[in-house]
Amino acid sequence: MKRYFLLLLLIFPVSAYSSRLSLNPEISYISTGASLSPFMLGASIETDLMKNLSLGYRFGKASKTENADKPNEEKIDFMVNLFYVQYRHQIKNLPLYGFGEFGAGYSNAKVTDLWNSTDTDSYEIKDRGTIISLRAGTVYDFSQNISLFAGLGWHKSLYSGSLDAAGKSISGYQLFFGVKFNIFGSNNEMGSRY
Repeated sequence: MKRYFLLLLLIFPVSAYSSRLSLNPEISYISTGASLSPFMLGASIETDLMKNLSLGYRFGKASKTENADKPNEEKIDFMVNLFYVQYRHQIKNLPLYGFGEFGAGYSNAKVTDLWNSTDTDSYEIKDRGTIISLRAGTVYDFSQNISLFAGLGWHKSLYSGSLDAAGKSISGYQLFFGVKFNIFGSNNEMGSRY
């Protein structure tokens, strides 16, 4: 985790001359391709590269258990770290934007199944590898420093270990929403445009 933080410190000095640096907590409902679809809590930090183009880093973690303490208990743990590029397009002269985003990075997943047997065995498979993500949605600027965003996305983890061998592909859709808080800069001189 330290190396990700150090990488952020190297990449985001760009924000010193850019117009905006924001912290974006979010919640998303994700499909994993396995039988469980958990909610993921995460956050991203994002900086403008130019007027409608930004670079960001996102971290997210999800965990879900079904049929807890029963013979057919199943649990999934899933984590992502990725960098993304986002393009925004203003809708008319409103403080409303459509956006598209491409991200790539690292993910790991662990699936645990508990089966009914005489000695109740636990079966655990885990894997790690590259993740790619595509997302699209809308952003609404409420003020110079706060915006709301929501949208749909798709993700695919490219594994080649035990999850892949077990036929459990960790991929699917995302439904997400969150809030952008500007740490530095503002929402593109909002007052002068609306």
